[in-house]
Amino acid sequence: MIKQIRVKILLIVSLILFAAPRAMAESSDSSDSFLSRLQVGVATGYHANMMRFHGISKAAYPSRDAKHSGLFLLSAEYSFNNNFSVRPELGFLSRGGKLHITNVGRIYDGLYSVKASYFDIRIPVIYNFNLSKTKFKPYAYIAPLVGFPMGGNVSLHEKTQTGEVNDYKLKLSKANHAAAYFAVVAGAGVKYPVNILNHTCHIGLEFSYEYGITDTYSKM
Repeated sequence: MIKQIRVKILLIVSLILFAAPRAMAESSDSSDSFLSRLQVGVATGYHANMMRFHGISKAAYPSRDAKHSGLFLLSAEYSFNNNFSVRPELGFLSRGGKLHITNVGRIYDGLYSVKASYFDIRIPVIYNFNLSKTKFKPYAYIAPLVGFPMGGNVSLHEKTQTGEVNDYKLKLSKANHAAAYFAVVAGAGVKYPVNILNHTCHIGLEFSYEYGITDTYSKM
């Protein structure tokens, strides 16, 4: 099924909505201690991506559908000073999409789809804008990303020129799916400090754009 379609996924674009309470660790030793500079957090949000293909006919493959997914993140942010920090993250989400097929070989009408569960590692390098007249803390970042597929499937629904209807499905582990996915992420957000049980926490909202730099499929 994969070899019949002969497509490669080149670009994945994602939008992440980030709403994360972050617990500020405190230490009685020193204001410059490691724990006083560390914030741990969790986030849930929304992720959407669109697959992009090359070397295919727009007439034969007229349209694509985005893949929508929930997102869960665990993070630990370390502040070097008032402006710069780094925030390693572990993320869980789905990637993929659908490709419509028209008059390709024996296929009169078809739908090719990919659904893959991913475990991501991101390391945002963050610049924090310190605004003295407000408690809101805007920031921007850039991050490398590596994602590892944990499972999923590739499927094809086809209606042939003779009217026959067929469905094929292949587990991701048996397809030629790449073992790792690499991307660059740019994002921006804002957080607001709140006091919870005498601890300084932050509630935030974040958006990011993800640009895939490797093929999702290995060479055929």
